Amino acid sequence: MKYPDIIDHLKFTTFMNTLQTIEVVNILIEVNNDRIEAYENASKNVTEMDLKLLFARFIMTSKACCDELKKEVLKLGGTPVTGNSTSRLIFKFWMNVKASFATNERLTILSSCESAEHETIGIYSDVMEKEIDYLDHELQAIIFAQHIKIKSEYASIISLRIQLEQLN
Repeated sequence: MKYPDIIDHLKFTTFMNTLQTIEVVNILIEVNNDRIEAYENASKNVTEMDLKLLFARFIMTSKACCDELKKEVLKLGGTPVTGNSTSRLIFKFWMNVKASFATNERLTILSSCESAEHETIGIYSDVMEKEIDYLDHELQAIIFAQHIKIKSEYASIISLRIQLEQLN
């Protein structure tokens, strides 16, 4: 390979890595958009104030995550996504929660939330394990911190569910 060919190859490789990074970050934006929409819908349909407050906290977390991730996509020269994922995370979550509202079963609502949070954490984990090569250290730190926040919220759902199970 000649020197100019090497430079062109490096530029192309860098460009492709940047595109992959943008795609990965946009996936996390979509997941957080899913989470926002799901908990906004859920909050409208529960009467218990503690669940409304919990869902509001989860919404705030995902909005903050989205804002942070969108800034990173823009820094990379990309366009942040505005929609939801095609994974149907919202649909699965919402259908389970909607069925719970029909019977107003708090335990079922919490179990549905737990399932959705588990899936969200799984997506974050997959990104950190499988896409790590496309993330610079700053982006790794951002995603790791978001993962920790969401895991903490997941733990609060589990704790509420366990408490409720012990009461029954």
